[in-house]
Amino acid sequence: MGWADDDAVDDLRRALRREQTLEAVADALERLQREEAGLPRDDMSLPRAADAVADVVREGTGAACSLLLRDEESHELQAVVLADAGPGAQRAEELVGLLRRAAADGDFVTTAPAGGHPHVAAARVLLSGICRGVLVLHHDHGRPPLTEADLRLARALADRLALYVAATELRVARRRSLERDRDAVVRRGQSAPRLAEVLDALPVQLVTLDADGRIELVNRAIVHSPAATARQMELLQRHDRRYADALRTLGKLTRNPTLTGFADGIDAVRLGRAPRYEADVHAEPDGTQLWWHVIVVPHEAGGGVIITHDDVTERRRAQAEASHRATHDALTGLPNRTLLSDRLEHALARAARHRGVLAVVFIDLDHFKLTNDTHGHGVGDELLVQVVRRLSSVVRPEDTLARFGGDEFVLLCEDLDAPEQAERLAGRLLRALDEPLLVAGRAMRQGASMGVAIATPGVDASTLLAEADAALFEAKERGRGRLATFDEGSRRESLRRLDVVQSLQEALAGDELELHFQPIVALPAGGLVGVESLLRWRRGGVLLGPGEFLDVAESLGLTLPIGRWVLRAACAQAAAWRGRDERRRIFVNVSSAHLAMGLEDDVRGALDEFGLDGGALGVEITETTLMRDPAVSIRCLHHLRDLGVTVEVDDFGTGYSSLAYLKALEPQSLKIDRTFVAGVHRDERDRRIVQAVISLASSLGIHSTAEGIESVEQLDTLIELGCDAAQGYLLQRPAPAGASWPTTIDLRRLHEGADRT
Repeated sequence: MGWADDDAVDDLRRALRREQTLEAVADALERLQREEAGLPRDDMSLPRAADAVADVVREGTGAACSLLLRDEESHELQAVVLADAGPGAQRAEELVGLLRRAAADGDFVTTAPAGGHPHVAAARVLLSGICRGVLVLHHDHGRPPLTEADLRLARALADRLALYVAATELRVARRRSLERDRDAVVRRGQSAPRLAEVLDALPVQLVTLDADGRIELVNRAIVHSPAATARQMELLQRHDRRYADALRTLGKLTRNPTLTGFADGIDAVRLGRAPRYEADVHAEPDGTQLWWHVIVVPHEAGGGVIITHDDVTERRRAQAEASHRATHDALTGLPNRTLLSDRLEHALARAARHRGVLAVVFIDLDHFKLTNDTHGHGVGDELLVQVVRRLSSVVRPEDTLARFGGDEFVLLCEDLDAPEQAERLAGRLLRALDEPLLVAGRAMRQGASMGVAIATPGVDASTLLAEADAALFEAKERGRGRLATFDEGSRRESLRRLDVVQSLQEALAGDELELHFQPIVALPAGGLVGVESLLRWRRGGVLLGPGEFLDVAESLGLTLPIGRWVLRAACAQAAAWRGRDERRRIFVNVSSAHLAMGLEDDVRGALDEFGLDGGALGVEITETTLMRDPAVSIRCLHHLRDLGVTVEVDDFGTGYSSLAYLKALEPQSLKIDRTFVAGVHRDERDRRIVQAVISLASSLGIHSTAEGIESVEQLDTLIELGCDAAQGYLLQRPAPAGASWPTTIDLRRLHEGADRT
């Protein structure tokens, strides 16, 4: 997952913790109400409620929660909780000042704390527009700042506390009325004015129903609700109808099943079939979706039920946004890998049931890193957005185009007519990128390589993606800018690569890698001037050459650790030979990754570790590798030469170096590529190329070495052209370190052996 995907998941988790905390506070206050049901007014404990809220908030969110609550009649403080926010928090008197500020000025959240004070989110506990208290969330400056989401939580907690206070006072008022004349109150409804006043003070919408399910009282909040259209209010205010029946009618009119479920829940609680009902319901009066959290509980006195409606629209929107961020790419808006995997699993299940054709197209943008490195990430991001728009314009509406990561995308295609249709769709994507894209005021071309995989019976999502990735690798191997389809040959290659992947890291950590050495012979004398170290992998008794696993190593990012292993192993062998008075310079091949990641430091460390001078070691770096970053290459080679290490340009003539760079690099040796050596004795063009390289090296005072010598005719031609050294199967095959190593190879015997043949 990207950083953006990680941030979205964290946001979702925090939103869920806030919601869980709010629910836990509601449960705690409800338990207190049940416990206090039998207490007289003087024994009612607002401090207990304040302490309960503070404890639940700290446990649920980790934030400290401080509160002030005052009595309705005396206006004296009834509850004070000054929570400790940890190191860097305000002193008690400062915290009281913040609480009083919120009571006077209204809700606020600090976003830039000063003087090391913690961030604060404060909300008032309001009844009938009067501030009855203040609730503050706060913590020390060492934690992330509180946000508007925390302020919304503070307001919701304050509203819950207000509901508790109002319900408690309502219970007490009812108890007093019942004590005066319970029968008269029930018969004549004398408590209605008092109840209406309390209900209107509540920030939540509240309805009470009688035992028959008809409306007794509603508060002002429900009348002024944004969801209350004229028709809806007409239905709800008809006292000859049961409230649940009115909700069912509204549900049918607006095709809203949540209202129907709400109505069923009301009847279930009213008739004693359920002790409580709680759910989220929505309405769309003007096309805007609004949400309420409704709670239905029995009315203890006189039967019926009490219903509260708490507006949770903002919470639902925040949850939806967080969920979208967790499943979609922030830059392109496409589904991300998580959502793709989920859709792919469901699509495979549907394809299995209906025997449909399903395919996955793995898309990789060719050389996209070069755009980032050349023009910057801002241009790179805009290019990605433009590519997505171009691709989206040609995919089918029912297909899923997802960003898999970086410059990789995946297209999921369902209900295809035939497997060949997937290739046609992929071809359409390739052609869509033929035309240049306008990015930052300039026309840019961006090609892609694509791999197609068709789902087979029983295949799972990860395997199908791996097959498409294997086909993509094949397309890149063929030269990029094309597509390849996974087939049986791809399957075998994929299994081989998977097998290598699973074993190569173990081989690097164990003793399965080893070095073989091939002598480099001076011409025409035949003296041994050095050996080239060649990597081998002894796997299960079979010796594998580098061509069978280095491509996989590169894709796994193991090129650098393998290069470091080879360097140390070569120096260890050089030290062992020198201990037997056999002084042979060992040449090691260097990758581009190693050249860019501290090659000179690794060489210096290996020489020091085994007590060697630089003359014991030589490095071979291909011309192509050197030219990827000439400035870095020149600096590194100069440092190596200062250590006494011999530097040789490998595969010379196959890259793009200029004479100016060759002069700046100052290598001690050029190795002529085997593609020219193979035909040097019979092809005039190869002969002239080799002769030109040898002459160039000689004129610059650089040593020349030819590789891949397999015939006497090649050897004779190289001697005739004045080549300084050679290596190849004709002279000696690569062998382990323990093989016999002559100091001189008799080249005349090679001629005699050829004559006898």
